[in-house]
Formats: sequence, C-alpha cells, structure tokens
Amino acid sequence: MRRENAVFIWVPKCAGTSIAYTLGLERHKTVGSIQTKFAGQGLVTFAHIDYARLVREGYVSQTFHQSALKFTFVRNPYDRAVSLYFYLRRAKRFPMYYSFSQFVHHLAEQGYESIGLFNSVGLSQCNPQMRWIEGAEIDFIGRYESLQVDMAYLCHSLGLPLYRIAHLNQSPHRPFPHYYDKTTERLVRSLYAEDFEILNYPTTLQP
Repeated sequence: MRRENAVFIWVPKCAGTSIAYTLGLERHKTVGSIQTKFAGQGLVTFAHIDYARLVREGYVSQTFHQSALKFTFVRNPYDRAVSLYFYLRRAKRFPMYYSFSQFVHHLAEQGYESIGLFNSVGLSQCNPQMRWIEGAEIDFIGRYESLQVDMAYLCHSLGLPLYRIAHLNQSPHRPFPHYYDKTTERLVRSLYAEDFEILNYPTTLQP
C-alpha cells in the first residue's frame, strides 16, 4: 500500500538532489512557500530548513508530522566535508583560492551560521548532520554509502516502485582521503564528532 505522507529531511551533500528527483518529491525551500503552497499532505521535502523547528512553530501541522514517514540520508563526515568544500567553492561561498585545508581551518576557527527557517545562509550547510536530525523524530536513516540498497527499502516502505536512483548535483573530485593530512583529519574529526559517534562512522580515515 502506498504511504500517503512522507517527509525527506534533507541533509546537505548526502545525495539529496538525486533522492528528491528520483522519488518525485514536492519541494519547498521557503517558509512562504510552505504557508501558501503546501497542502499538508503528500511526499515532500523542505530542503535544508530546520524541520523540527517548522513543526515546533506550527508551519507544519502535527497531523502531518505524526502521519508522515520521516526519513533522511547521511554520509561519512570525512567524505561529506570534501563534497561541501567543492560544492560551496563552486557556489562562491568562500574565496576560490581556498584549499581544502584552508576551508577546514576556516570552519574550525570562524564557525558557520546555524540552520534555521531558510534553505541556507552563508556556510550553514556545514553544520553537523545531527543538526537536521535532532528533534525530527526520524523513522528511517539511509546512508550515502549504501544508497541504492537503502533507497530500495525506502521505496518498499513508501509503497513506490523500485527506482534506480539518478545521480545529480555531484561535486567532481578525487576519492576523499586524497585531500587529508593529519591536521585536517583531526579538525574534521573534531568538527563533526557527534556525527561520527551518533551515526556510527569510523573516525579512522578510510574510503
């Protein structure tokens, strides 16, 4: 039986564009769009907006929240940091001359904006993955590393045909260990300590 309501909690740089496209999700990137265009039902994503806050502040109803399958996908923090670097560099969110090392040092020293009732501001997409997950009462957490297998399980749970995922919005780069040295490894491990621990990713650097 097809699941009527579901919401994808979209953690940046975890194959979200591919997942949303493959599942044909309704997308809302602003609070205004949610207020005027979201009918309170269906298969939907609110992009990188803080979902728990949308529910808490009444932009998304408790009726929808309680009835919807809430799912997300996560990624090895070492790999995600490299993907964030190339994506945000291409988007000109920081100086183009920054190396990956300079980017990581910037995050460690200057921080980043918190997530909120917006798709993204500044470097807010660099928050730990747990910022989008905590308080959202997630029913299913898929992994980038087992994307097709977890998508198959998700399609079954939603009562949808088994879709072959389309790979979109990829940031082209070499395998992520190539970009690390001992210092950047230590900094990323510290920046995303809760992701490593709670999402059970290895803290040793490996592809």
